[in-house]
Amino acid sequence: MTDLSHGFGDHAEIARLIGLYVDGARAGDSGPMRQVFSEEATICGFLGPDKFAGPIEMLFAFVDGAGPSPDITASIRSIQCLDGIASAVVEAHHWGGHDFEDILSFVRFGAEWKIVAKAFRLAA
Repeated sequence: MTDLSHGFGDHAEIARLIGLYVDGARAGDSGPMRQVFSEEATICGFLGPDKFAGPIEMLFAFVDGAGPSPDITASIRSIQCLDGIASAVVEAHHWGGHDFEDILSFVRFGAEWKIVAKAFRLAA
């Protein structure tokens, strides 16, 4: 069942926010990313055997410390929207020599979407 009450505007806005997230990774600059994540957002996943989990500031520090990844490519595998919440599956290749798969969770605060959680893994 598809709810078209919000049209495809929510999907387009979520895709735009994912683009800003990827732009920050490509530039090695968390600035664009900070626009799309809620202040309360969290991150959780594994870099190899090492757990990487906590407040989203960990991601920003990682991005700023890693430097640019100009060859990064990303694709959105899916976006699912419900009334005021959404999720997206994103693949990113060549990010600091690694390939990642993310599940991003979104919440709409008024008219503005924000990422509230990032779960990730290294792609096989």
